[in-house]
Amino acid sequence: DQRPGPDDHHEHPGHGDSAAGMMAMMMSMCLGVVLLFAVIASPDMLARARQLVAHHGWTNIHLVEANADGVALDAGAVDAVLCFCTHDIMQSGAAIETAAAALRQGGRIVAAGAKRTTGLRGLVLNPVTVTCSRTAISNFDGFDRPWAHLERRLGPLEVEERLWGTACIARGIKT
Repeated sequence: DQRPGPDDHHEHPGHGDSAAGMMAMMMSMCLGVVLLFAVIASPDMLARARQLVAHHGWTNIHLVEANADGVALDAGAVDAVLCFCTHDIMQSGAAIETAAAALRQGGRIVAAGAKRTTGLRGLVLNPVTVTCSRTAISNFDGFDRPWAHLERRLGPLEVEERLWGTACIARGIKT
C-alpha cells in the first residue's frame, strides 16, 4: 500500500499560484495526508489560501509565508514534495536544495508544469506556450528541461511529456 501513513508530512512550495494551492489541498484531502505544509511567498495568495482553509475547516494544512529557497523545514521532515506550475522555483538551485533536504530518504517529489517543445510542433506551439506562461514565469531559462536542477540533485527522474511536449510531469525518489 503506497498511501501515506498517519505520520506522513508533505510540502508544497509555490509562488502563490491558486491552482498550485488547490492541488496541495486536494492532495491533502485525497491522499489522507495528516499534515501538509503549503509554502506561499505572495501575501495576497497566502490570504486567499487562509480563507480557503478556514472555509473548509482544514486543520491539517499549515500555510507558511516564505520563499521556497529559504523556507525553514527540518531535514527529512516531509514525505513528499509537490511543485505544480512553479517553473521559477524549479530553476532555483537553492529552492531545489531546500526541498530535497526537507524530503526524507525514500520520499517522493513530483514537479509538473509548462515547457518548451522541439521540432516542427515547437515552431507552432512554443509561442503560444510562452505567451500563456508569461503571467506565472519570470525567467524562461531552463524552459526546455525545467526538471534539470532536480535531476542533478536527485539523480534520474521519470519524465512524462504531455500536451504535445508543452507540459511535463517529472517524478523522483530521494535515495
